[in-house]
Amino acid sequence: MKNILLITTDQQRYDTIGAMGYDFMETPNLDRLAAEGCCYPNAYSSNPVCMAARHNIITGLTARYHGFDDNYFEDDPKTIPYDLPTLPQLLSDAGYDTIAVGKMHFQPYRRHNGFTKMELMEEIPRHLEDDEYAQYLKEQGYGNLQSPHGVRHLLYMLPQRSLIDEEHHGSSWVAQRSIDHLKKHTEKRPFFLWSSFIAPPSPPL
Repeated sequence: MKNILLITTDQQRYDTIGAMGYDFMETPNLDRLAAEGCCYPNAYSSNPVCMAARHNIITGLTARYHGFDDNYFEDDPKTIPYDLPTLPQLLSDAGYDTIAVGKMHFQPYRRHNGFTKMELMEEIPRHLEDDEYAQYLKEQGYGNLQSPHGVRHLLYMLPQRSLIDEEHHGSSWVAQRSIDHLKKHTEKRPFFLWSSFIAPPSPPL
């Protein structure tokens, strides 16, 4: 069985990647992945909204089947049907170690949907205990920050200066936690690791 590493970024268009022909963009790591793999210039998401797109990924189905056609929050909760198989669930049943790191945007937050390990970094967690990154920031002395991923509402899509040092930035955290899981991996059991970055839509620079 093969190991699977799924890396996703949030709302990142093809014209933000140097290897796709936009050499004014500095994306060396993405360029290297493109050079060693394949690019799909005509690929698109059947629903570009966060929750819907993520549920499309884990079910392989559209909103007609999993129910998430938009972003739903705790004042309007929604859950995926319990009898609907998910990719991490099927892989877990097949003996994989299934790990989620970063933004999952599941509802409720801690619903594992087949993942055996979850280290979450959500944009607006309601409770500190729901978000490993928020807990990490508190441990690093950033517990007073109200908007660690940038101010939302009218400023959400505008570049903002990050109040967090680069080594503790959300993107650095997802990358490092993913690397740590890869280093811990042994050949005895295959893994499915989903590394999901909040960046780039509201970029604290």
